[in-house]
Amino acid sequence: VEDAFQWVKQVHEPYDLVLIDFPHPRNVGLARLFTAEFYSNVKRLLNPKAFVAVQAGPSINLDDRSLLTLSAVPVAIRETMRSVGFNASIYASPRDEEAFVLATPDPTFKMSEFAKAAGITGLTGMGLVCTYNSEWREPAVEINTLNTLTLARYMLSWYRQAGAFFFNYRGAQAAFLPN
Repeated sequence: VEDAFQWVKQVHEPYDLVLIDFPHPRNVGLARLFTAEFYSNVKRLLNPKAFVAVQAGPSINLDDRSLLTLSAVPVAIRETMRSVGFNASIYASPRDEEAFVLATPDPTFKMSEFAKAAGITGLTGMGLVCTYNSEWREPAVEINTLNTLTLARYMLSWYRQAGAFFFNYRGAQAAFLPN
């Protein structure tokens, strides 16, 4: 167990896959783990056709009852990753409404083709586990850097808006709490 921000600076061996599952970026200490500076170091660790998957917070924008608009949190994470040269896309778990970002340094990777081949473009089969929708609407966001840490603001805004919002995770109710 180490400080991930420091660890990615010190490691020099190449990886084919990196899985990042940090707590929600609800404060500036956690938001630094979702910055362009951090992702730049992650990218340095990857082989050219490698992947990184990032747990990226709540998927839905609570203002959209149709559930077709993504929250600012995963969009900001994806855009932050793109700002350092990743080819990055958002997918979500429809069961617990968590978003994820799949990213690669490979500019030829096409998420829409991958999602279709994996059967995750609808809400049947594997799409019940995770889904990708190229038609999701997105809010305008700023990238998250050590100088801005905008992601903490997006996450706290989502928490405030959610209030007593509950989500269903494998049949159990759970509440989002900021601390």
